[in-house]
Amino acid sequence: MSEPSTTNASRRGRLTASHLIAAVTVSVAIGAAGTFAIVKHADSGDAQHKEAARSQAVAGAEEPAASSTTVIALSASARAAAGIRVQPALLTAASEQLRVPGLVDTLPNRIASVTPPVFGKLVRIDVGVGDRVRAGQVLALIDSVDVSQAHSAVNNARRVVEQAASAVATAKAQVNEARVRADAASAALERQRHMAQAGMFSQAPRAAAQAEVSAAQTELAQAEAESQARSSASARAERLFAAQVASRAEMEDAQAQKRQSEARVAQARSRVTLATDALAREERVHKGGLLDKQVIDTASAEARAAQAAFATARRQEGDAVASFLSAKTSLATSQSNLGALEGSGHAVGSEGLIILHAPISGVVTERTATVGQAVERSSSLFRIENLNAVQVTANVPEANVARVKQGQTARVSVQAFPGRTFTGVVTSIGNRVDEKTRALPVRILVDNARGQLRAEMYADVSLGVGSPSKHVTVPLSAVDEDGDERFVYVETAKGFERRNVTLGPGSGKGVVIKSGVAAGERVAVAGVFVLKSEMKKDELKGDED
Repeated sequence: MSEPSTTNASRRGRLTASHLIAAVTVSVAIGAAGTFAIVKHADSGDAQHKEAARSQAVAGAEEPAASSTTVIALSASARAAAGIRVQPALLTAASEQLRVPGLVDTLPNRIASVTPPVFGKLVRIDVGVGDRVRAGQVLALIDSVDVSQAHSAVNNARRVVEQAASAVATAKAQVNEARVRADAASAALERQRHMAQAGMFSQAPRAAAQAEVSAAQTELAQAEAESQARSSASARAERLFAAQVASRAEMEDAQAQKRQSEARVAQARSRVTLATDALAREERVHKGGLLDKQVIDTASAEARAAQAAFATARRQEGDAVASFLSAKTSLATSQSNLGALEGSGHAVGSEGLIILHAPISGVVTERTATVGQAVERSSSLFRIENLNAVQVTANVPEANVARVKQGQTARVSVQAFPGRTFTGVVTSIGNRVDEKTRALPVRILVDNARGQLRAEMYADVSLGVGSPSKHVTVPLSAVDEDGDERFVYVETAKGFERRNVTLGPGSGKGVVIKSGVAAGERVAVAGVFVLKSEMKKDELKGDED
């Protein structure tokens, strides 16, 4: 490091108009509330500085380099007006930080390109570029003829299913009815067989024939007895008429009753003949079992007819069930086609409208959709990016690849947010070294809940490598940059002394000071710009002298 006088001269040579304006502005602002005084010391043997050197030597740092002994003294009111705040330099344990460049990018699984599921026309759009959306939020509405036709197909298929279900119910009722008739016919056949085995069918006709024969014979005997009596009465009447004792009328009446009795006898004999023939026939039927067979045949025919009707009903039921299942399959196909068209965009109460929902939560970064536009399934209407977490790809030199491990903590900073550090974790390490840069891509997952990191931002990545060791650290806000040199403002009994410092690799707890400040020394962490401006103003005066 060069001597203080040489360093000051170098700084004065690099002073710009912007520095001058800033110095004058701050000086005027502070002058209203208090005063600054620039005090120069001939030696740098300040006891506090020497003690700081000893403390830093104990911490393993290099001994502070010789620095300017210019001290900025200020009153309490001026200090308060400048917003100067101090805190001690800390002795902390930290790993060596490997600093490499990186690039912020959106995570692949947190990008969504929204395309319509069907051909149609955009009839409503609810979001624009920059809008924050949540998963499931409505983005747009599409009117589709294909979806309308698919809804009609589903409705028709439902009606067919309902009709088929009704046919199945009717067929089942007919099957039940036919089953009852078949069961009844089978039971009747079984009863007829038992009765036939007992001879019940031929016994009754034979008994009736026997009774008829007995009745005919009885009637014949009565008729013959009556005819004999009437014949005797007619003969007596004829004799009396011949003897002129009875009249002709009495004779003719007796003769007529005789003829009636004879006719009754003939009729009775005919009845006996018929009854006898019938009894003989029934005897033959009984002996041959002909009547039983006839009854059983009739019952069997009725049972077969009932079984055939039951089988027909079962076939009709099977056909109805098959038609029902086919109708259900057609309905399922129609619903599947409709579902493929609609996706999750079903619009309740409408048969042609499709709702486009946001697939993820995030920010709409692109929109190509316009109302009235005809869109196809390949049309990309919106792009949504979720930046709650981002991926930073760091380029680690080939020589340092072995020091990086998966799961390792990383800290990321970007120019857009100076002083802000984002914490991440190494998720993957590339397998191929870039042949031009000889660097390996290391991917880091970084929490970005506030959405400050944006895709394509350049990043400065710090990876903790090696075993932790103790270092003197100060907040990044305490470091003043001037060209290639770095300074901090150390609080002393006489004011603020600007120290030229050597920085080590950054750590998560601040900036490592390799030389210039010892642990415990109090440094300005706020209002540094004011102190720097006063120092510049003093340098300008020195140039004028």
